[in-house]
Amino acid sequence: MCLLYVEIAKEASVSTGIVYRYFEDKKDIFIASLDLYSSTFYDTLFVELRTLTVPINISVFLEKIIDTFVERHNVSKFAHEEMLAMSHSDPDVAKYFYESEENVTERICDLLPALGLDIINAHEKIHIITNIIENYCHEVVYHKHPYMNYAIMKTIVIEAIEKILYCY
Repeated sequence: MCLLYVEIAKEASVSTGIVYRYFEDKKDIFIASLDLYSSTFYDTLFVELRTLTVPINISVFLEKIIDTFVERHNVSKFAHEEMLAMSHSDPDVAKYFYESEENVTERICDLLPALGLDIINAHEKIHIITNIIENYCHEVVYHKHPYMNYAIMKTIVIEAIEKILYCY
């Protein structure tokens, strides 16, 4: 019997047999944890997007989203690092990340018209923007270069995102 299944069953207050019924192997458990992590990570974004009123102040909104994402990265620092590492070494995890990224881009693009945003090449721009925000979060949470002023960097990120949204 796999110790991981026993621990999960104990934590969930269910029998080990139930855990075996829902998960084929450890990778299934890992993918399920990715699902949970991803949904909690991005649910905040979609809740925020749905509460916006038109016209939106894009700078204020972006700052709020960036701060929320930095906070989320800090809360689950170790888990996030492990998941990223797995995405580079396991094809199934890489596929999950790819599909998740695609899904987030699509969901954001679907919400843009309701926010009064008519963005040309929206999918491409949103994909780039989410990666810029993710990169900024990694810089702030993991890299922490002592010579960087992250407040200035956040301002630059917001300005760059605004240019991407409205210029190309």
